Amino acid sequence: MITVTISLMIVCGSLYKGLERRWGKKALVFKAAATAMAVAVCLAGTIRHLDAAALMVLAGLICCMAADVVLEIAFIPGGGLFGAGHVFLIAAFWIWNLPSWKTLAVFLMVYGTVFWIFRREFPRLGRKRGLALLYLFFLGTMASMAVTLYVDKPSAWTGCAAAGGICFLTSDVMIAWRVIKKRRERWLDLLLLALYYAAVYLIACAVYFQ
Repeated sequence: MITVTISLMIVCGSLYKGLERRWGKKALVFKAAATAMAVAVCLAGTIRHLDAAALMVLAGLICCMAADVVLEIAFIPGGGLFGAGHVFLIAAFWIWNLPSWKTLAVFLMVYGTVFWIFRREFPRLGRKRGLALLYLFFLGTMASMAVTLYVDKPSAWTGCAAAGGICFLTSDVMIAWRVIKKRRERWLDLLLLALYYAAVYLIACAVYFQ
C-alpha cells in the first residue's frame, strides 16, 4: 500500500503543478487527490487500530484535504480548516502522550523563533494579526507535541509523527516567508508542496505503523 500511495501522491501532485496555470482552480482536484493518498493510508491504519487517536489523525488529514481546495478559493476559511486539522492532530498527540515541560520548552522555542522572524510583519497585518498568532499557536503546539512524542516514546511510528510535524511547521513558515518576500521561484513552490505532502503522509504513516 505504501508504494502505491506514494506513487499516486507524486503523480497527482505533479499533475496539479503541471496543469495549475492551464486549468486554474480546476487543477485543485489533483492537489486534494494527492493529500487523499495520506488519508487512505491513515484510514487503513485506523481500521486496524480503531482507537481515538487514530480517528483524530484521520479527521485532521481530512480537514487538510478539504483546505487544499478551500484555501485557494477563500483564504480565511481555508486557513480555518487547516487550523481545525491541527486541533485534531493535537488531540491525537495528547492521547498518545500527555504534554510535559519538554513540550512547553519546544513550543516556546518554536513560537518565539517564528515570532522573532516575522516580528516586523505582524504589526502590518492589522485585524488579521490575531488570526495569524492563533494559527501559529496551533501549528507550534502540534509540532511541539509531535516532537516530544518521539522524545518520550522513540520508535519508527513516533519518528514518522515527529518528522511530519516538523515538515508541516517548516512548510507553513516558509510559505509565510515567501508571501512576505514576494518570492515566486518555481523550485521554491515545488519544495513547499513536497514538504506539505511529506508532512501529511508521514503523520498518516504514524497511524499505519503504530
